[in-house]
Amino acid sequence: MILLGGMPDDPKWNDLQLEASDLVEAARPRLVLQKGCHKHRRGRFPAMPFGISHGGGQPRPKVLNQHPNNRLVLQELVESESLSRISGFANGNRLPFWQQSVLIRFTRPLSNVATSAL
Repeated sequence: MILLGGMPDDPKWNDLQLEASDLVEAARPRLVLQKGCHKHRRGRFPAMPFGISHGGGQPRPKVLNQHPNNRLVLQELVESESLSRISGFANGNRLPFWQQSVLIRFTRPLSNVATSAL
């Protein structure tokens, strides 16, 4: 399924993207890069899994483990207003208008997984 949402009608959207980029760049020297984080299918840059995972043979969804030094840095990024707004726009702000029943079926189980896995 692909849903193209465009960009928000917000004159400060470009500034928001620059702020998000600055946050990621500021976080870079604070992160401990694990072995293998440069080898993945997304491109030639380090990538760190974060959040909830399900698949690959695991029996149930789980919160991904992080190096202790990375937990705070990644949580700060996730909680930042700029990245939260970008992620919200990319991942969900169009879904309620397009298919509300899908949104409800997705968000309820996801919040249960996040709560029970911590």
